[in-house]
Amino acid sequence: MHFRFCNRKKSLRSFPRWSLALALCLYLLAGPAHAADLLRVNAFAGAGNLALFASLAKDFFDKRDLKVELQFTPNSDLQRSGLAAGKFEIAIWAISRGR
Repeated sequence: MHFRFCNRKKSLRSFPRWSLALALCLYLLAGPAHAADLLRVNAFAGAGNLALFASLAKDFFDKRDLKVELQFTPNSDLQRSGLAAGKFEIAIWAISRGR
């Protein structure tokens, strides 16, 4: 009997994209958004976040009365400490190979 396993490298690479989509869906389903609602997102600048950049440029979040503030991070250490300190609600990360 032969079992197929998913391509681990490919699935880890796509994790930030679908985790952001899941987080945004859960946030939107949590209740009606009000004009004062602010969702702070911290991410690495890169093509992996192109869907988020396009959504912000096209005002997709504004149409749902949700203000999204995008912050860029220079490294994972600052991102982890900022998330723990409550400086933002969502952190979009990438897998690091070390220093």
